[in-house]
Amino acid sequence: MILNCRICASSNLKKIVNLSNVPASAQLFLESKKLNKNCSINLEIKQCKNCGHVQSTNKPVEYYREVITAAGLSKTICEERIFVLEKIINDHNLKTPYILEIGSHQGLMVKTIRDNVNCKVMGIEASRKSVQIAKENNVNVVEGYFGEDTQNLENKKFDIVVCYNFLEHMPNPTKVLEFLKKYLKEEAFIYMTVPSLNFIKNTSCVHEFISDHLSYFTLNSLKRLFSYCGFEVIKCNSFHNNNDLEIIAKYEKVEELTLDLNRYYKLIKDLNNILNSIPIEEKPIFIWGAGHRSLTLISQINHEKINFIVDSAKFKQELFSPVSRLKIVSPSFLKNFNNGTLILNLPGIYGEEVISSLDKTIKNNYKIFNIVENNILKIK
Repeated sequence: MILNCRICASSNLKKIVNLSNVPASAQLFLESKKLNKNCSINLEIKQCKNCGHVQSTNKPVEYYREVITAAGLSKTICEERIFVLEKIINDHNLKTPYILEIGSHQGLMVKTIRDNVNCKVMGIEASRKSVQIAKENNVNVVEGYFGEDTQNLENKKFDIVVCYNFLEHMPNPTKVLEFLKKYLKEEAFIYMTVPSLNFIKNTSCVHEFISDHLSYFTLNSLKRLFSYCGFEVIKCNSFHNNNDLEIIAKYEKVEELTLDLNRYYKLIKDLNNILNSIPIEEKPIFIWGAGHRSLTLISQINHEKINFIVDSAKFKQELFSPVSRLKIVSPSFLKNFNNGTLILNLPGIYGEEVISSLDKTIKNNYKIFNIVENNILKIK
């Protein structure tokens, strides 16, 4: 039994239904009715009270990595899936896209895509036997399972990834979607289908809960999963007489943050140069601003050269700043000195407003600097 949600890892799970004495798997068929083998389990379905995901808390069936189906692909299903792919390709002007199918079985859908879409396509399947059959039929399917073994996909990047009614079998859908990003081009599209929990809810077909399916998605929870993993949901709806859900999502590589630290280090250096060069006749030195940005900046410079911090917030006055331990005084305290140096470090236009409101004698007797972004402007 799992103790945490398969999507968000919360342990706050609520029981929805327990089904006792159900088949241990959908593929457990006996050669004889007299065979002495335990083939039933108690199936426990719970909902996460944190993210809302509905799931089985049972262990996966032994063959969960493999796609097992007795059905072929009908003409209607093939046409439907090709239509969706061509719409994605045309809507986003993709030229000969590289397509991956996750959970390809013996490669029937890979072959269908290859024969009907102007693209490059391959599949990945965990069953070695199924992969061998695909290869014998000249269909490009490699062995592997997302989230555990994808070495046969190394150095490959895809424009479109499709997965048909297989996500619900995977123990950790979040891990699969996160892991998938490694194999996506900077702008890529995902198309997946899953059985619909909305259908079970609306029809009370509780017998749709089976041991093979570990996750049960509603429209909302499916969209929430993709959004949680950083994908933009383009379309999500019910189809196949509301039995299934389909989702089209877009992935864009997250822009990595880079900072021009040289500009910041230059500010520190320039500010320290000013503090070190101020002669005795232009002291004491005040910095105006006891907000978070100013306190951080003060902690990074030669603050022992500073005498006071000025701030108009009365609740800060007569207290001492963290790290630098400088006393915070009111603006009127500036009048106690005939001269000095005033450095303003305020956000937005506040520095300019303070300068315009300064007493005339302070403007005449003080050397004044204003820090704007990472620049130090000499006012007087």
